[in-house]
Amino acid sequence: MILHDNDNDRESEELRLRLAEAEGALAALRTGAADALLGETGVLYLDGANSTYVTFFSAMNEGGVTLDGAGTILHCNPRFAAMMGLSAEELRGRSLLSCVIDMEQMSVAALLKSTSTTSIEVTLKSAPDGASEVGSDVAPVRVSLVQLSVTPLSTGQNQFVCLVVSDLTRRMLAEHELERLIAERTGKLRLASSVIENTMQGVMVTDMHRRILSVNPAFSDITGFSATEAVGSTPRILRSQHHSTEFYAQLWHALQKDGHWRGEIWNRRKNGNAYLQWTTINHVLPQYDEPDCYVAVFTDATELWSKNERIAHLAYHDHLTDLPNRTLLLDRLNHALAATERQGNRLGVLFIDLDGFKAINDNLGHHVGDQLLQEVANRLKASVRNSDTVARIGGDEFVVIMEELELAAECAVLAQKLCLALTWEAPAGKHPHPLRTGASIGIAVYPEDGIQAASLLKRADAALYSAKASGKGGFRYFEHGITHLTQETT
Repeated sequence: MILHDNDNDRESEELRLRLAEAEGALAALRTGAADALLGETGVLYLDGANSTYVTFFSAMNEGGVTLDGAGTILHCNPRFAAMMGLSAEELRGRSLLSCVIDMEQMSVAALLKSTSTTSIEVTLKSAPDGASEVGSDVAPVRVSLVQLSVTPLSTGQNQFVCLVVSDLTRRMLAEHELERLIAERTGKLRLASSVIENTMQGVMVTDMHRRILSVNPAFSDITGFSATEAVGSTPRILRSQHHSTEFYAQLWHALQKDGHWRGEIWNRRKNGNAYLQWTTINHVLPQYDEPDCYVAVFTDATELWSKNERIAHLAYHDHLTDLPNRTLLLDRLNHALAATERQGNRLGVLFIDLDGFKAINDNLGHHVGDQLLQEVANRLKASVRNSDTVARIGGDEFVVIMEELELAAECAVLAQKLCLALTWEAPAGKHPHPLRTGASIGIAVYPEDGIQAASLLKRADAALYSAKASGKGGFRYFEHGITHLTQETT
């Protein structure tokens, strides 16, 4: 930020113009106007064309006073009367020295005897509001610093002094106020600068052409780019491949339209790693002669995002095998059914149960059972297509969703492949009795066996029960009547 003392300049310019105006009045008086305005007694009158000078004298923004050779006030304009807190009538006939503080009266007396135009700064004592005397015992005296500009005049045998009084107190107060404001603003700027330099949030300032003007230390900590590397370049140095060109176009459109933008951006660190930042960008309007700029404040949200993603993942995946759980299975099955209906093809649901798993789990321990389940998950994923879904819905039960099928027989091909892949035997010597496991599979097909997720799963489970009843290690398609048989046997 750049501080400007425009107010001080305006005050100085105003005073210069007012002094020039007063000097013009004095010049007019010195060039013969005195004879026209001042009679032999020094009393101003308004005859003829010279009334212009009288009007000007009365309307001046500065105090105007005419004195006789002894320093007695003959006439003053309304501005000087206002400075003194008295009327022009009350001031007429008084000595100018009575209007000056005691310690400066000798200097003013010497000034009045000058034979050339000269100036001096003195302190006037004026009557407070409501008082009729200057320096009376009844009320305290008001003082103000002024500049006296003295010009000696003469009309015939009479000597006069023309005095222009410029109030400096207002200018001094304005200068003091300006100094106070500058000090206050400087303090605020230093505080703001300290906050920016020490905040944990990255700060980046760009011009209207998106050229980086400055960054803070947190920017470098987060992105890996030093201030030297960043300044002069554009935010493109941070761009990752996570967002499309349309994303950035919409961002800048909103920024230009609303003056601000807030949201998540995937950016790239100097080492090439992508990270997520929560960003607020504001268009900062100019102050004084400063140009517009954009200020971006951002926080590295990668860790928080990772935690949230992990929580979400745990909510929808099996903790042991990392396969989709029942909740995610139902969601994917419903989406798959909707897509299958639009495409007009088939979908298969394979319900899988391990044969002999309980014996292995009981005899070799749960840790072996867990390892077996993890190996089953890996073999299932290796056996299906990328478009298929494998889920663990509990215990030793798994489900596979096969999408985009032309024929129901395609399910049998995969089922046979899975039965072979899931056949396992415990190593010799580990147990006195041979321990083997395999898989039984039940199959239900959309739309023949159902059009809803719940009915397909139920009928695939019924087909599984039929496959187990037939000797295990095989697969069965759902057939009408199986469900009734299952319920009776159960």
